[in-house]
Amino acid sequence: MEHRSERRFECRLPVELTHEGRSYTLESRNLSLGGIFLPTELELPFGAHVQVRFRTGMQSEPVVVDGEVRWSGSPEEPGIGVRFAGLRARDVWALNKLFEKL
Repeated sequence: MEHRSERRFECRLPVELTHEGRSYTLESRNLSLGGIFLPTELELPFGAHVQVRFRTGMQSEPVVVDGEVRWSGSPEEPGIGVRFAGLRARDVWALNKLFEKL
């Protein structure tokens, strides 16, 4: 049985992921206050530090948050799971408003 501290929401948003100075444009599959899953063939090591940037549509500025790769997908479901490290209060507000609409 899977235990998560935050409820995940199915949510497709354009996301810019930056790792070691390189940026990648991806699309989220699901999102929570704790992190995001990004379907991708990109292989990043467990524990890799990344920055994630996306817009919720609930505020004028994008959510920009540092994170850490905590999960890698399988050949059947390629992707990476990123755990957020310190969302700003305004980003938590914007995400909660987005989740209310989903």
